[in-house]
Amino acid sequence: DLKPSTLLAFPELYRDMGPRNHLFTVPEFLRRVIVLGLLHAIVAAYFPFAGGLLMGYNGTTNDQFINSLMVYSIMMLTVTLKIAYIDVRRWIVFSHISVILSLTLWFGWNGVLNHIYPKSPGDGYFVLGVFDMLMSKAPFWFQWIIFTAVALCINVLLVLVYSVRDPVEHKITSWVAFERRQEHTVNKERRKQWMADHKLGQLS
Repeated sequence: DLKPSTLLAFPELYRDMGPRNHLFTVPEFLRRVIVLGLLHAIVAAYFPFAGGLLMGYNGTTNDQFINSLMVYSIMMLTVTLKIAYIDVRRWIVFSHISVILSLTLWFGWNGVLNHIYPKSPGDGYFVLGVFDMLMSKAPFWFQWIIFTAVALCINVLLVLVYSVRDPVEHKITSWVAFERRQEHTVNKERRKQWMADHKLGQLS
């Protein structure tokens, strides 16, 4: 999360997260994996059923694949954004590329499966044509975006609470914020310089 120059100048930052293994303890595992995983699962699995938004064929929610696809879609987007933008506090171009690739593969795989899966012999489990059908339904997009946002807000809230209560987390978070402010100032100055050079080039 921090620049190598910062870690070399302040080795205690690396000492706490590295040799002292601060992030790989039983309490951290319980908080970051068990608790957050349970909360995400509740939002992704329970909220769509509790909402009662009818998306299935003939206005029902009895179809197993439709329900499972809704739940898995929420979990996929939640985990992708959580890893890229919450767990990793330093956002680089590869963070955005990983999110774009994940979404591309997700839509691509379901689009292919949507057309090649054999036709279901009976009621209760439809796959062929289901993804196209869901893409055209507003309740699918509503639940996918809103419930993912709810899960991520819970995640951010818990991370903020942990970072305030945990001195090591608080120190790392403060340094990340400091480095981001520095980068923002440098980028701002570079933009000003580029605009000045551009105007000078136009005048000449």
